[in-house]
Amino acid sequence: MSDILKEIIDQLPKLLHVRDENGWTPLHAAAWDGNVEAMEILLSKCPYLALQTDKNGSYPIHIACERKIKAFVVMKVTLVKLHPLSGTIGLLIKETWPDLAEIKNKKGQNILHVAAKAGSDDAVQCILELSSEPVIIEKLVNSKDVDGNTPLHLASMHNHCEVMRSLTKVKGICSEHCNNDGLTALDVAMKSRSLSTENPVLLGRAILIVAGILQSEDRDILSLREQGCGESKSSPAEWIKDRVNTLLLVATLVASVTFTAGVTLPGGYNASSDPHPGTATMLHKGMFQLFVISNMLAMYSSILAVVVLLWGLSRDFYVAELAYHSAGPLLLMALIGMSVAFLAAVTVAVSKLTWLGNLVLSVGVLYLAKVVVVLSALIFPSSKSAMRIVVLYYMAVSKVRRFVKSCVWSFGCIMFIGSVSSYFLCYLLLGKDFLVRF
Repeated sequence: MSDILKEIIDQLPKLLHVRDENGWTPLHAAAWDGNVEAMEILLSKCPYLALQTDKNGSYPIHIACERKIKAFVVMKVTLVKLHPLSGTIGLLIKETWPDLAEIKNKKGQNILHVAAKAGSDDAVQCILELSSEPVIIEKLVNSKDVDGNTPLHLASMHNHCEVMRSLTKVKGICSEHCNNDGLTALDVAMKSRSLSTENPVLLGRAILIVAGILQSEDRDILSLREQGCGESKSSPAEWIKDRVNTLLLVATLVASVTFTAGVTLPGGYNASSDPHPGTATMLHKGMFQLFVISNMLAMYSSILAVVVLLWGLSRDFYVAELAYHSAGPLLLMALIGMSVAFLAAVTVAVSKLTWLGNLVLSVGVLYLAKVVVVLSALIFPSSKSAMRIVVLYYMAVSKVRRFVKSCVWSFGCIMFIGSVSSYFLCYLLLGKDFLVRF
């Protein structure tokens, strides 16, 4: 293909500058397709193509960033090599190229904007590495498009967590930049409705909070939640009252369940003929003791949460808001305590069957960790400590998921190779008789 392309260019050099209905040159098309070899040939024949824009004002490097990381590398490296050989065109490229932040499309987006919006973390990291000067990097990460969005805003808008993590590591990034709507990157993430399962919205918010990205001064957590439930058109007082009623119901249920569990202990009580009548039969087992302690903490925490939330039924909005936020940590303790108590009770009940006891304990601990992460993030949405736990949890889950996928893939390959090898071995040993029997 490369020989054919060279021959076409040699015979019809005017085709280098022909554009399609989108205003694309051949270099735009090669960048979109990620055809590295074609890009090298086109740039060697006419470096000026790198400075041609389409109808949207996008340079080929914008297309390369959006589609293929290799294409971007070729654009950068090839043009650097061509500088001393390109005369006035090379000088023009050399003068324009070093300031990557100034290469913008009609939307005012530089190449980092495009890569961040597309979710190409490889492209983002490559751009930051090639832009070795701190001043250029700072301009790239803090540059705004026509809507006032920085690359971090666009990554947050589309919940590209890997890109968000890469951008927040840059030293020169400004944590207070607002777009034309007065929203910071964290505000944008709070409004996100992404349904991605690989990159949950919660993880994106956690990354920004841990990195110290701020919310705009006139938008606190409560106002953002009001935005989230804007379709119901309820007032702040009605919204907080609904939340208080919901938490009150949950706290009451937890109190009822834990009270019942405390009265009907696992294993029951010693009979009247026992030296210690009325005491628990499993009193000296470690898991039973854990059950009693966690169940007691859960019950008292839930009862205290109920008492606090009763204040939330007040007509005073600020009292209701205070009750809502104060009851959160108590309810967190209650739900975690109830989960631990249930795990301990089931483990005690099946402890005589070792493998089942270990399985129940292992599965319970994994799910308990997820409960802690989700509840912590829900109740402490602005806490760096809680969000740091969320990030660590999702990173661990991601690594486990990749490990499981690789194991499944490896197992499948081994099974396939083993089956094919067995088939051919039988064919070699038995010949055509094997095919007839098969």
